[in-house]
Parts: sequence; C-alpha cells; structure tokens
Amino acid sequence: MPKGSWGSSCDCLVIEQAFKHCHKDYGELLCYIHNGFYFYKIGGFILKQYRLADLHTGDTASITKLFSEADVLGYAAVSGDSNPVHLDEEYAKTTLFKTRIVHGMLVGGLFSSIFGTIMPGIGTIYTFQSLKFTKPVFINDTITATVIVKEMILEKNRVIFDCTAINQNNEVVIVGEAQLMPPR
Repeated sequence: MPKGSWGSSCDCLVIEQAFKHCHKDYGELLCYIHNGFYFYKIGGFILKQYRLADLHTGDTASITKLFSEADVLGYAAVSGDSNPVHLDEEYAKTTLFKTRIVHGMLVGGLFSSIFGTIMPGIGTIYTFQSLKFTKPVFINDTITATVIVKEMILEKNRVIFDCTAINQNNEVVIVGEAQLMPPR
C-alpha cells in the first residue's frame, strides 16, 4: 500500500490481527503502535492517528457510504431539519429533484468521519470547512468522500485539505476545503 493512503479492508484486517497479539489495554480503549502510527480500538472500531509529522502533501483518505432512508430520518430527528424535500415524497415530486434528497450536511459529515477516525484521526481539531453542493444526493446513493492534503502550515500546526465527494456514477456531488489541527 502506498504511503499516505488509508481505508482498504486489507489494512483493517492486518491491524485487527495485530490487536489480537500485541496491544496495551486501557480498559475500553486498546492502543497498538505499528510502523510509528498509533491505532486505537474502541468497541468494534479501529481508529488511526496521524501526527503532524506523519502527514505529507498529496496524502489521501476516503470513506464510502450508502445513504438510506433511515439515515435521512435519523439526521432529521437529530438536526431538526425536517424540510419536506428530505422527508415527504409527495412534496419532493413537486421540486426540481422529483424525489427526496439526502441532507447536504449529512453527506458532508463524511469528511468529519475521515478527519476524526482515519486521517489525521484521534485528537484532530476541525477549524474550518467549506462545502459546495454540486449535485443532489438521493436516497440509496452510494457516496465516496475523499480528502487530500493540500498544504501544510507547520509553524501554526495546521493542515489544509481538499475535499471531494462523488456518487456511484462518478459524478461530483460536493467539493470543499477543510483546515485542521492534527495532534503534534
């Protein structure tokens, strides 16, 4: 696997096996250090931590998710965004989309998932995010969100990422930029 890429199931299997054989147990949190990277297992999740020195311009990470009706209903309940374009099929038929769409910020949340659990991972502080929604996301669309390290501002402990999300047809649905403070 090339440096700077993370997210394949193969990586997770290797790390999962490592947890079975060599780790420090901190109660609910298991920690394993492999090739200088910190991996944490919390419940059934394996989380990686990149420190500032581990990141390089061009590093990428991705996550893929199918957005279901349950996701949309759950997000509406948590966020309070009950716009009928998301929840009411009859109403949505009267819009330019002709069917319900997934909340844009729900889809944008994939970037937060990458930053908090994959790269840079645990301990990362989000300081800025811009998003442009270029195409609608429909219920049962599969979206792949990808982030790429665009710029390193070492003296301020900041990393700027380009953010892109595409659907199952390789159509760009979101573009944006994020600024983060990774762990030192």
